Amino acid sequence: MQLKKIEAQTIINKLQIEYSHKKHNYGWFKYKGIPILAVYYSHGRGDMPGKVPDKFRQSLKINEDDFENLKNCPLSREDYIKILKEKGLIK
Repeated sequence: MQLKKIEAQTIINKLQIEYSHKKHNYGWFKYKGIPILAVYYSHGRGDMPGKVPDKFRQSLKINEDDFENLKNCPLSREDYIKILKEKGLIK
């Protein structure tokens, strides 16, 4: 799986993940103000190296199909929340 860092930033913005800039970007996906998932991705431009895109996807707790939909825009924040509810990660 390939993922450009700009695509990761777009996903972060779409999901309204609150993050800080350090050596790596680290943030939290929050639902109703409660931190639900920690999310990580690297700084820089271009493609994310090696297994980093898959680790990013795994930190979001979604499968590859849902990740592609999230990356390509059909999956919204509300749809993502439904997925997390179905998985029991949000009540």
